[in-house]
Amino acid sequence: MLYFLSLGLIIVLTVILTLVAQILVSMARYKYKIEAPKTVGDDNFERAFRAHQNQLEANNIFLPLVYVQFPLGIVLILSNIFSFREGGSMANLILILILLPNIVWLIGRSLYVYAYNANKPKVRFVGGILAGLASVLLLLFVIGIGAFLTWSYLFEGPR
Repeated sequence: MLYFLSLGLIIVLTVILTLVAQILVSMARYKYKIEAPKTVGDDNFERAFRAHQNQLEANNIFLPLVYVQFPLGIVLILSNIFSFREGGSMANLILILILLPNIVWLIGRSLYVYAYNANKPKVRFVGGILAGLASVLLLLFVIGIGAFLTWSYLFEGPR
């Protein structure tokens, strides 16, 4: 249950991060008097605008991976492959390993948005690398879990 609540919380926090980036763009528009639909002007406005656009682009990669994790997690738990019902330590370890890249992605993207707005390129780079590596790891987890469950079903039958 904690696994599913955690995924829900990660989605909500991702939406909040995107809304914060959007608010920063609106505040910069007002502060630097950049009227819509213009997307150029003061450098500070352009940084806020790019940070928000980059966040929207990153969401397009991250959120589908989170949504795919949900049903895979249900199948993994219901299949009882790793003794989830008995609260086996292997089961808990797998769920933590699946959640960890989600948390790292959120931290990385938060650093990225903050650093882009604050004009701190080195911090932005670290945030981008963290989020990028977490995205790749999530993709590998989703593919690996899907392949494992398919293999288990095909060669061991339903449980």
